[in-house]
Amino acid sequence: MSQGRYIGGDAPKDRFLSLLGRTFSHWADGWMDKPNFPRLPALTDFYDTEEDKAKVMSEPVPVRQGLANPKTLTLSLSDPESKTARFNDLLRIDPKELIVGVIPGFTPGHGKEVLPYLSKEETIEAWLEGSLNEWSASGLVVPDQERLVQKGLGELHSELQVKIDNASQVKEKSFFCSGLLSIKGVQGYLRSWTILTQNAAAHASNEDYKANMEDISKRLSHPVDYPPRDFQDAVQLVFSVHCCLHLVGESTALGRLDLILWSFLEKDSISLGRANEIVDCLWLKIGENTFVNRAFVYNHGGGINQSVQQVTVGGYKDIKFVITPDIRNFEGYVGDGAPRGASADGRRNGISIASDLSPVPATQDLLPNPALKDIYQAMESYISNAVAYGLPNASLVDINIDETFPLEDLKEFVKRYAQGHKAVKYLEKYNLLRVRMGEWTEFYATMFPEHQGQHQRRRYFEP
Repeated sequence: MSQGRYIGGDAPKDRFLSLLGRTFSHWADGWMDKPNFPRLPALTDFYDTEEDKAKVMSEPVPVRQGLANPKTLTLSLSDPESKTARFNDLLRIDPKELIVGVIPGFTPGHGKEVLPYLSKEETIEAWLEGSLNEWSASGLVVPDQERLVQKGLGELHSELQVKIDNASQVKEKSFFCSGLLSIKGVQGYLRSWTILTQNAAAHASNEDYKANMEDISKRLSHPVDYPPRDFQDAVQLVFSVHCCLHLVGESTALGRLDLILWSFLEKDSISLGRANEIVDCLWLKIGENTFVNRAFVYNHGGGINQSVQQVTVGGYKDIKFVITPDIRNFEGYVGDGAPRGASADGRRNGISIASDLSPVPATQDLLPNPALKDIYQAMESYISNAVAYGLPNASLVDINIDETFPLEDLKEFVKRYAQGHKAVKYLEKYNLLRVRMGEWTEFYATMFPEHQGQHQRRRYFEP
């Protein structure tokens, strides 16, 4: 790419290629030497006297969780002097980065660590009621990042303080206190990374790197109390909060980034090329933690189980609440197909099932030779009630296309899909394109061979 041989015609910048090389090295380091993340200290360990320990344990559980969040974010996992953070590679930074921060290596398959805040009795009671504990946060939510970037942490802090002052019920007040403490934790996280970028600037090898780190440092300190000023500020704040959520055990999705960031890009004076470079750096940060395991030992589910990410582009705001049934098989297409006999779609006994709602792949005991089908014909095959039943608000087809699929043809197809009669009928008048960086983000290069083989045999579609 750096030699101008990139066929796509929109080659990444040198900065991105350099950071990409570092990311690949980080992947390889994880394969050669994978440290086990240590247990975090209990909440009471941060208090010196027995009186203080007893006082904090007398607080309602939501308040204790709120207290645990800033301890995690500001002391354990982002403080420049924290050995836990440094030895577990949570403070890594490159002076070329436009977006800084580190998502921890917590995944649904590999597990996570959180700061314990329940008493022994509460732990037993919660476990008996529903196998719950401090680790139970599922993360399958999308935070209101748009409200965050429009108002800023300072205003959210003030709003929560007012709610606390006006709360009349104990549970209500506890909930708002927990939220306020969590906001303080995010503010502390930003202050820690301000120091880290200042240190990186002081040790930068040239003036450009130094200037970049000094600029990033200002972009981290400003959102502590004020809303973002421009596009890069907004992207940095979104990613920083995203890191914080993962650090406290909430493996959340990013959600509607187009809606969240568009107003900042629209008002910004930067070129689209610069904005594209910022977004490239964001995607790279999201994909930094990828677990390479070529031992092919399926101890973490069907796949490697990478970090939980999802991006949705497009859609109407006026639909306040929808129920979308779960239609995905995630990485289970190999394992789910193994015990199943042959099926009417041409699948052989024990062969992988289709990924999500894509057509059945070619059989895996033959060489990869995926058939090419007409993309409009494929859409017609999903008209039947048997296929569409129960999916009124979910995309009805998962289509695999080549990178060389003509852009204008793709635009026309998406336009017809979004505005066509069937879309109106099945998607409740949604006019959208949903782009998924799957909730289980997994890179093809790190998949087990059986998974790679399934994707090699998926059908391709042509205009």
